[in-house]
Amino acid sequence: MMWPRIRKPSGDRKPPRSRKHAAFWALLGWLVTFAIAGFCYFLVHWLGLAINTVSTSSMVPTYMPTDMVLSVSPERFAPEIGDAIVFETDYVGQHIPGHIHRIIARNADGTWVTQGDANPTPDGWRVQASGIKGVAVFSVPGKMMRDPKIIGGLMFLVLLVGLWPRGRKGDDGEAPDGTSAAAVDAATPTAVDPTIPNEGSSPSDGSNDNELVAESPA
Repeated sequence: MMWPRIRKPSGDRKPPRSRKHAAFWALLGWLVTFAIAGFCYFLVHWLGLAINTVSTSSMVPTYMPTDMVLSVSPERFAPEIGDAIVFETDYVGQHIPGHIHRIIARNADGTWVTQGDANPTPDGWRVQASGIKGVAVFSVPGKMMRDPKIIGGLMFLVLLVGLWPRGRKGDDGEAPDGTSAAAVDAATPTAVDPTIPNEGSSPSDGSNDNELVAESPA
């Protein structure tokens, strides 16, 4: 009598990862995240990055009012003639708060002469080297940061990433309903190939060679 050989269906499904393996990768991901955050903090501190808001129209058309200008510390990028700088100074006994104007000349005493791009004449004050707070390197239009469409688009992206469906199985090999991978494999039907005999059995004569016998032979 021929016994059917049970053959498991072939597939490329990898065995589920253990909980310890998943915890290791989760911890590694957090460590990498903290490392990147620490590097970014160090880079911002080392470069002396600062965001400045343009409050006047003296730099039109380069910078419009409410534009946000990113500046770098003068210790990293030495200011030169032609650079737009963020500075503070004193003039006629009054303190001039943070301004963004362009350097047009340098005096013999080491002070800088500035002028707004929209102004017809140079500024009346002289800027000391210690008064330069940053060198402008990049700007973002202020109206862009207040555009409801852009704000709505950013909120949509955040929600999309947060609500994006995950895989059917977690890293620990469990299905979403809590069923373990072993239970899923046990419930998966297997294919039976009646043409492959078991070891130690011999084919029988007659027309019932492919008939499956439900009881063991005598």
